[in-house]
Amino acid sequence: LQFAFDQYKEQSKVLNALMKIEHFGGSTSAVSGVNLAVDEITRTGRKDARRMVVLISDGNSQDPWDDVLKAADRLRSIGADVYAVTVSHDYMIRELEQYAGNKWLVYIDARIRQFLDEAEKSVTQCVGPNIPSSTPPPRVYSALCF
Repeated sequence: LQFAFDQYKEQSKVLNALMKIEHFGGSTSAVSGVNLAVDEITRTGRKDARRMVVLISDGNSQDPWDDVLKAADRLRSIGADVYAVTVSHDYMIRELEQYAGNKWLVYIDARIRQFLDEAEKSVTQCVGPNIPSSTPPPRVYSALCF
């Protein structure tokens, strides 16, 4: 964990902290990251706040599949909109879909730009993800979004 969710209150400080994050290499464990995020959200998150999780991954973790399923269930249990994003070309789509809970919330290849547009809309206009009508409709949020 680079910094706690409740550590910074100003956008500029959050962005500054994000820009200082360095990649140290090693194997990927999305399960560890997801579990840490769920713990942090549960510990510090406001009950009345809308929750949004963006999983940025190489999409090819080294985690056992049973652990992926448990972590994905745990992540979805907190009621967050979950977006899974990878710029890698060597990803496991099934794993990313498990975390996101819906294939339309997985952003790969040419859909990366679409993620940026949808995430901005979600944050600035307080709306849930845009999912095609063949899937269940997104949750409707109350006026208190943040």
